[in-house]
Amino acid sequence: IDADGSQRYVSPAAERITGFPVAELERRTLDSLIHPDDMNDVQAAWKEAVEHPEKTVTVQYRHIHKTREWVFSEAIAQSFLDESSINGVIASVRDITDHKQAEERLRESEEKFSLTFASSPDAVNINRLDDGIYVDINEGFTLTTGFTRDDAIGKTSIELGIWHDPADRQQLVQGLRENGFFENLETQFRRKDGSLLTGLMSARIISLKGVPHIISITRDITERIKHEKEQLKIEKL
Repeated sequence: IDADGSQRYVSPAAERITGFPVAELERRTLDSLIHPDDMNDVQAAWKEAVEHPEKTVTVQYRHIHKTREWVFSEAIAQSFLDESSINGVIASVRDITDHKQAEERLRESEEKFSLTFASSPDAVNINRLDDGIYVDINEGFTLTTGFTRDDAIGKTSIELGIWHDPADRQQLVQGLRENGFFENLETQFRRKDGSLLTGLMSARIISLKGVPHIISITRDITERIKHEKEQLKIEKL
């Protein structure tokens, strides 16, 4: 790229990335090819490269494709304007569209999970697998058990005394270690005020930043169990 921003040489691989023939790319200016919203980043990278020829500069931007769609690109550039044999800026560009789309899908997935986690009326909690420490709980957990985030985060269920029968916890942990998941464990939990509730818990092992965690969902079925017992009494009568 010359000092005025015109492209003096474009390699044949550019046609594969952009769909444009090399000759056409060499005739066009960068501002006609790069997304307007990304021009500030590109110009800042250009300025840094020119002012610091000893550095390589990296910038990501959207490049127009011949189909009129936008291709995500990443350029690594270095200025050789002071070298008479080159007298330009050399940029190596690669197509990162698939990577960007994967990032977007991951971001959307995380947003959906966060929304589901936060809005679920059931008690949802995430604990580290190795030591059982709570790393996150939702509002449904607080409404169900009475324990707040300040009460739970950084502690274990044993420290909080949530399990009415610790043997049920061992059953859950064993099932998780053997199968990676456990479904519909009916057990009793102790609320913060000391009262008992009957919960239906399902859990699964997930990886967060490479560390195994347990995500558990517990539905309070206390009233349902109470109703079933009352119905049974009526039927017996």
